[in-house]
Amino acid sequence: MTISSDFNITPASDRTLLIQFGEENSPNVQKAVFLFSHYLMDHPLEGIANFHPGYASILVSVDIDNTSVKSIQKDLQQAWYDSGNIELPESKLIEILVLYGGEYGLDLIHVAEHNGISESDVIELHSCGEYHVSFIGFTPGFPYISGLNPKLETPRLNTPRKRVPAGSVAIGGSQTGIYPLESPGGWNLIGQAPIQIFDINHPENALINMRDKIKFIPIDEEEWMYLAAVVPKGELLLGVDWINGERIFNLLAVSLTVLLLTFLFVRWLVLPLKTLAQQADLLGKGRNPRQLEEKGSKEMVATIRAFNSMAMRIQNFITDRERSFAAISHDLKTPLTRARLRVESIKDDTIKESLIGDLDYLGTMVTGSLQIISDGIEFEHTSDIDLTEMLGAILKKEEILGLPIKFDMKKNITMKGRSLAIERLFSNLINNAMTYGKGVEVKGKKQHNGILIEIMDSGPGLSDADKENVFKPYYRLEHKLSESHSGLGMGIARSIANIHGGELELKDRTGGGLIVEVYFPL
Repeated sequence: MTISSDFNITPASDRTLLIQFGEENSPNVQKAVFLFSHYLMDHPLEGIANFHPGYASILVSVDIDNTSVKSIQKDLQQAWYDSGNIELPESKLIEILVLYGGEYGLDLIHVAEHNGISESDVIELHSCGEYHVSFIGFTPGFPYISGLNPKLETPRLNTPRKRVPAGSVAIGGSQTGIYPLESPGGWNLIGQAPIQIFDINHPENALINMRDKIKFIPIDEEEWMYLAAVVPKGELLLGVDWINGERIFNLLAVSLTVLLLTFLFVRWLVLPLKTLAQQADLLGKGRNPRQLEEKGSKEMVATIRAFNSMAMRIQNFITDRERSFAAISHDLKTPLTRARLRVESIKDDTIKESLIGDLDYLGTMVTGSLQIISDGIEFEHTSDIDLTEMLGAILKKEEILGLPIKFDMKKNITMKGRSLAIERLFSNLINNAMTYGKGVEVKGKKQHNGILIEIMDSGPGLSDADKENVFKPYYRLEHKLSESHSGLGMGIARSIANIHGGELELKDRTGGGLIVEVYFPL
């Protein structure tokens, strides 16, 4: 790419040469400076110790111990001709976030007053345009940025500040710029950017270079504080290599610490909830939950205290009810026995037989009521139950009836529960199947989250209405149940299953008959 520009080389000292590309500070001259600087970086010349680009010139330092100034002049002239055939690298657009005014822009008010406009006008005018970088100088990495709105032009301060913070955005005459490092400076400070545009230890990774385009974007103080906090030392990923081993290690260490503290805090909050849920589950299954220790947050302590109080009231209520019911049931047996003895003295056999039948049925209901009480909470502790062994023993007792019995269940299928209550549950169900289904088939298997027991018969089954009614206390299927049955068996069975957190369901069997499914969660 050929650029029309002057090219004059003159000695500046015995060790330096000054290359001038023109007097006018024009985009064409700036392109020439940038192009030739870029060429010298890619094609270093022997005898050149260093070079420093300016607005319209380049200052070349010569190593006179190894070469002469005149020979360097010839080499530079030839390099200029050769550089006319290279393409300029693409410029990039860089968006700079800026917090304007306040302690971050001490001279914003001065710029506004100098130009006869408001502070908000200064911010709007400074951030609405697109700029280009004319020159890097003054201090390492300092970008002289052209394109400032003439309404914002403000002379430099009469007395420069001794200290200007890195990242300060400023106006000096007809240009704006960003202080890359903390340094003295006389430009008017109007804001600050939460980025590091230049690292003195890694100048090759400078964020801003000549010919780059710049756009300033206003942010509020909350956004600035956030960016300044999350980006290490105010650095930005763009153009600055801050992802090194040390910082990665520190970042991981901080992240792990935060995760650990978060885990411990969440555990501190959740653990009491987990314990509370476990005890509430026990209460729901009819077991005595322990009194929970009142610890945790204020709200959690209040919740635990309320749960403890509720659990105690429920237990006291259940205990009182069971004791009262048991006393009543036991008291009923005495007058029933006396009534039976008196009926035996009646001479009319028809009347005697009828009364004895009624008394037997009443006695059966009393016995059933006592059975319900014996399944209560306070009368039996939980233990490990081998269901395979228990069901096998129950079926063994039923063999005396001479009816068909099938048993399909793997060994050592166990659960925790009240052994006597569980035995009563399955005894009732199997007895019903043998009595009304003329035989029984029992299957049992362990599932991924529980145990399923199926008790099947080949009897007439139950209607949909009866499948619900049989669980009601004292409901009798007159055409099926004898007078020796109280109508409490199925209700007792379901109650025992529910106390253990299980379920009992009645289903129709294919080909006729009834299936009783009993499920216990593990």
